[in-house]
Amino acid sequence: MIRALFIVVLLTSVNALAFEDANDQAHETNVVCSLFTAAKHRAFMKAPAFDKYKHCTVSCSITLNCGAFEAMNTGVLKEVWDLVSGGDASVHDIQADTQGVRAAVEGRARNFKECQAVCDQIYPAQTGAEI
Repeated sequence: MIRALFIVVLLTSVNALAFEDANDQAHETNVVCSLFTAAKHRAFMKAPAFDKYKHCTVSCSITLNCGAFEAMNTGVLKEVWDLVSGGDASVHDIQADTQGVRAAVEGRARNFKECQAVCDQIYPAQTGAEI
């Protein structure tokens, strides 16, 4: 039942809205884009590192590939999933997602490596460190 609810929320988040980011690129908001982008970084997400650093970096990358709205939508949905599945939901995770989105939108990061560098300055990538 909980998984079905999550899937319904996920599917209803898909829409045909488009907007322009700081680079004047139109992005169609599409949850598939964020899922593919996150999948590209699966090894990065599984590596031991500071959780907020990973949230920031992946949200930055999703913003670059899919748009800011989609990155924030994905971050919020991930925390909703944590709430209903017994995970560790945290407002601090959403704050870290926001930092990554801002880095991309403000042009401080233009690719995944730059996302890592910017987010490392905000959330030092300390192996095993969590808050």
